[in-house]
Amino acid sequence: MTYLDLIRDADRKLDMGDITLGEYEEMIKPLSREIQPETATQNVGEWIPHRSVFGGLGEKVYTCDKCGYNIGFQQENYCPNCGVKMNNK
Repeated sequence: MTYLDLIRDADRKLDMGDITLGEYEEMIKPLSREIQPETATQNVGEWIPHRSVFGGLGEKVYTCDKCGYNIGFQQENYCPNCGVKMNNK
């Protein structure tokens, strides 16, 4: 499950009344990990641009250099899969 999946699932359950606010906070706890100053540089990644061959369109795709997650068209500030902050936005 990606970080994005986790937050969407928690939001949906809270909106539907399936969980309490306390249970919601427990579900999203992995998203609030603290980064220590000395390890902050280890938690920064870069989007590596390349061309997709999917469908022969040659569209630009970006790959997270930390986890290998691919994203198309638009770079994000954070990788939606591993949550690392991206350096080249």
